[in-house]
Amino acid sequence: MSVSDPYLISLSNEISEYVRNLGPGDRQTMEKITEIVPGYGGFRHYAFFNAIIDIVKPKKVLLIGVYRGRDACFILESARKAGVEISLTGVDKFSDDFCEDWP
Repeated sequence: MSVSDPYLISLSNEISEYVRNLGPGDRQTMEKITEIVPGYGGFRHYAFFNAIIDIVKPKKVLLIGVYRGRDACFILESARKAGVEISLTGVDKFSDDFCEDWP
Protein backbone atom coordinates (compact mmCIF):
# COMPACT_ATOMS: atom_id res chain seq x y z
CA MET A 1 0.00 0.00 0.00
CA SER A 2 1.34 3.39 -0.95
CA VAL A 3 0.37 6.71 0.58
CA SER A 4 0.30 9.59 -1.87
CA ASP A 5 -1.58 12.21 0.17
CA PRO A 6 0.92 15.05 0.76
CA TYR A 7 -0.56 15.81 4.20
CA LEU A 8 -0.15 12.20 5.37
CA ILE A 9 3.39 12.04 4.01
CA SER A 10 4.26 15.29 5.78
CA LEU A 11 2.64 14.12 9.02
CA SER A 12 4.48 10.80 8.84
CA ASN A 13 7.81 12.60 8.38
CA GLU A 14 7.02 14.98 11.25
CA ILE A 15 6.14 12.08 13.57
CA SER A 16 9.35 10.25 12.63
CA GLU A 17 11.43 13.34 13.37
CA TYR A 18 9.62 13.94 16.67
CA VAL A 19 10.20 10.36 17.80
CA ARG A 20 13.91 10.55 16.92
CA ASN A 21 14.24 13.60 19.17
CA LEU A 22 12.71 12.07 22.29
CA GLY A 23 15.21 11.98 25.11
CA PRO A 24 16.16 9.91 28.17
CA GLY A 25 13.58 11.74 30.30
CA ASP A 26 10.85 10.46 28.01
CA ARG A 27 12.07 6.90 28.39
CA GLN A 28 12.16 7.31 32.19
CA THR A 29 8.58 8.59 32.23
CA MET A 30 7.47 5.66 30.07
CA GLU A 31 9.27 3.20 32.35
CA LYS A 32 7.57 4.66 35.44
CA ILE A 33 4.18 4.16 33.80
CA THR A 34 5.00 0.58 32.74
CA GLU A 35 6.10 -0.27 36.30
CA ILE A 36 2.71 0.78 37.65
CA VAL A 37 0.28 -0.14 34.85
CA PRO A 38 0.33 -3.63 33.31
CA GLY A 39 -0.16 -3.92 29.59
CA TYR A 40 1.47 -4.45 26.24
CA GLY A 41 2.54 -0.98 25.06
CA GLY A 42 6.17 0.05 25.32
CA PHE A 43 8.35 2.91 24.16
CA ARG A 44 7.08 2.78 20.56
CA HIS A 45 3.51 3.34 21.75
CA TYR A 46 4.62 6.05 24.18
CA ALA A 47 6.64 7.84 21.49
CA PHE A 48 3.83 7.60 18.92
CA PHE A 49 1.23 9.00 21.33
CA ASN A 50 3.58 11.84 22.33
CA ALA A 51 4.09 12.76 18.69
CA ILE A 52 0.41 12.59 17.73
CA ILE A 53 -0.80 14.56 20.77
CA ASP A 54 1.88 17.24 20.42
CA ILE A 55 1.66 17.62 16.62
CA VAL A 56 -2.05 17.09 15.91
CA LYS A 57 -3.38 18.36 19.27
CA PRO A 58 -6.63 16.37 19.16
CA LYS A 59 -9.47 17.40 21.44
CA LYS A 60 -11.00 13.90 21.52
CA VAL A 61 -9.31 10.50 21.45
CA LEU A 62 -10.97 7.10 21.12
CA LEU A 63 -8.80 4.21 22.28
CA ILE A 64 -10.05 0.82 21.12
CA GLY A 65 -8.39 -1.95 23.07
CA VAL A 66 -7.71 -0.53 26.54
CA TYR A 67 -7.00 -3.79 28.43
CA ARG A 68 -5.57 -2.43 31.71
CA GLY A 69 -4.99 1.14 30.64
CA ARG A 70 -1.27 1.49 29.89
CA ASP A 71 -1.83 3.17 26.52
CA ALA A 72 -4.50 5.37 28.11
CA CYS A 73 -1.89 6.49 30.65
CA PHE A 74 0.59 7.12 27.83
CA ILE A 75 -2.00 9.28 26.03
CA LEU A 76 -2.91 11.24 29.16
CA GLU A 77 0.76 11.81 30.03
CA SER A 78 1.42 12.94 26.45
CA ALA A 79 -1.46 15.42 26.69
CA ARG A 80 -0.24 16.72 30.05
CA LYS A 81 3.28 17.14 28.69
CA ALA A 82 2.03 18.97 25.57
CA GLY A 83 -0.43 21.13 27.51
CA VAL A 84 -3.32 19.73 25.49
CA GLU A 85 -6.71 19.20 27.11
CA ILE A 86 -8.29 16.05 25.70
CA SER A 87 -11.33 13.89 26.23
CA LEU A 88 -10.26 10.23 26.22
CA THR A 89 -12.76 7.42 25.70
CA GLY A 90 -11.59 3.82 25.96
CA VAL A 91 -13.42 0.71 24.82
CA ASP A 92 -12.46 -2.87 25.66
CA LYS A 93 -13.92 -6.18 26.73
CA PHE A 94 -11.38 -6.11 29.60
CA SER A 95 -10.11 -9.64 29.32
CA ASP A 96 -6.79 -11.03 28.15
CA ASP A 97 -8.14 -13.46 25.58
CA PHE A 98 -8.15 -13.31 21.80
CA CYS A 99 -11.21 -12.21 19.89
CA GLU A 100 -12.79 -14.62 17.40
CA ASP A 101 -11.67 -12.52 14.44
CA TRP A 102 -7.97 -12.49 15.47
CA PRO A 103 -5.63 -14.69 13.45
